[in-house]
Amino acid sequence: MISDARKQFFIIMGENYKKFGYPSLGGWIETLFMLELGYWTQENISKRLTELLPEADHPTSRASVNRAIKLLEIYGVIVKSGSRKLGYRYRLAPSANMIINMFQQFILNNESFIKELSFIKEQYNLDNDQTLKKVVDTQIEGYTLFNQILKKVIESFILERGELESSLTENE
Repeated sequence: MISDARKQFFIIMGENYKKFGYPSLGGWIETLFMLELGYWTQENISKRLTELLPEADHPTSRASVNRAIKLLEIYGVIVKSGSRKLGYRYRLAPSANMIINMFQQFILNNESFIKELSFIKEQYNLDNDQTLKKVVDTQIEGYTLFNQILKKVIESFILERGELESSLTENE
């Protein structure tokens, strides 16, 4: 049996994932991993979520869990161990925080985008197409600024989180 508070936490985490355009199931899996630490198989995740959230509006089948796990792996929220032959097990990543990991992924994607746009500037003489030159420069500047902002947010979050964790351990 799950307490009302825990159930509400699962629901809120799932809804938050949906707001970012990801399936609720990803939020439920992250919540499960945070509340019940350890290694999980896809089958165990599916069974446990079905027990905890029987009236869920999204399927918690093994196939659905597999898709959600792939997303969580991409963002570094969970880590996989094992092999295809022996089976995989999953656990919460030591530095799991979906927002930070998403921001880091945005930074990587933006850096790739900036590199591609810089290639256009280097490869082609844009002096003959001032409109394109201006648009490319604006995009590069905008995404560079966006990355600087994201890096500051990540640094601030990590600093505050570190201070919070150290103050919690001091009070124990």
